[in-house]
Amino acid sequence: MQEPVAPAPGHPERAGRWVAEPPWPPAEPAARRLDLDVDGLVEELGAATAVREVDSDECQGRDAGNWIGWGRDTDWPTDQRFEDALSMTFDSAVLDANLEVLGFVDAHLQIAADRPSAFVGVRFCEVDPEGRSTLITCGVLNLTHRGSHEHSEPMEPGRFEDVNVRLKVIGHRFGAGNRLRVAITPGYWPLVWPSPTPVRLSVETGAARWIIIPERTPRPEDDTLAPFEPACVGACTPVHAPATPAIHAHWD
Repeated sequence: MQEPVAPAPGHPERAGRWVAEPPWPPAEPAARRLDLDVDGLVEELGAATAVREVDSDECQGRDAGNWIGWGRDTDWPTDQRFEDALSMTFDSAVLDANLEVLGFVDAHLQIAADRPSAFVGVRFCEVDPEGRSTLITCGVLNLTHRGSHEHSEPMEPGRFEDVNVRLKVIGHRFGAGNRLRVAITPGYWPLVWPSPTPVRLSVETGAARWIIIPERTPRPEDDTLAPFEPACVGACTPVHAPATPAIHAHWD
């Protein structure tokens, strides 16, 4: 279960703790629903509805970090504020208590594209009181695969459809005093190849548009778990670097 951290390209040790669950996937996490409203992520929808739009920008995804880290000091996502500014964002109210999330986060959207071939990327971030935005998990869907990965189907430009985007599984504690942020983009380079042409996505806010969070209640067993020992790293393979031959330049 990750603990809140400030965004940084590398962490010598990622803050977190081990938790205990009798089965997997967990049977207990409650599906907490937050609706995408004109005012952000809300527990109760207002009466107003709206359509929001976002255009593709090849800088979307620049600060994503590596899909799979290799222990380098540039693996982690950096501050997401630059990407958030290029995205359609929905913020929650300030959390008045810690929120543990364990499992898959799902975004259910009413979405339209102005091109037959388009992607949608969804990021789930934690925003601290200083405004720093930390990427917690994300998901990307090729909208031509919205019904099936086996049989693709072009989008009808301008037509709204129900689409579910499943984000990568995550265990994370969102800290009291922070906010949740959902950010939506038409691209996520370099993790996915850009669409053939620039895309504008339109998302309807209001009823039937939400994000489902697998909320977890801390268990007494968590405090009985023995911490893991420090990670072991194998010895590096000896490498012999031959001497670089001298280079002699000759001019007439």
